[in-house]
Amino acid sequence: MISDHPTHVDLDLQVRARGSGPAAVVRLRGALDAASADQLLRMGERLIAAGRRHLVLDCSGLDFCDPHGLRAALALAALVRPDGRITLEHPPRLLERLLQITGTGVSFEVTRARPLEPCPWPDRSWQEAQAAQAA
Repeated sequence: MISDHPTHVDLDLQVRARGSGPAAVVRLRGALDAASADQLLRMGERLIAAGRRHLVLDCSGLDFCDPHGLRAALALAALVRPDGRITLEHPPRLLERLLQITGTGVSFEVTRARPLEPCPWPDRSWQEAQAAQAA
């Protein structure tokens, strides 16, 4: 079967340093997945090596994030500990759900444009929930 949807969208990293302090903002655009997670990790490692102890990952432009992308963000969180932090700013619902399912949200400071709504089907798989909504 041929899909009309691309299987990979490049991750477009845009970085800006906030003032002269230890913070940097990394804007993420596109898909953060197995093909692009190393790009985020390398960028974050360079920022940390340059003395940045607070990385703000602006996720408002993310179209997709899979466990590989989450693993890269978790690796950066481990690198800045104990005196630094990673903030996920405006994560899309898919990423919020991934954090919820994996229990890794505690590794980050998360800021949202809107409050996180409780999952309407916490004890169901995604496929079961989709089937129930279609019925």
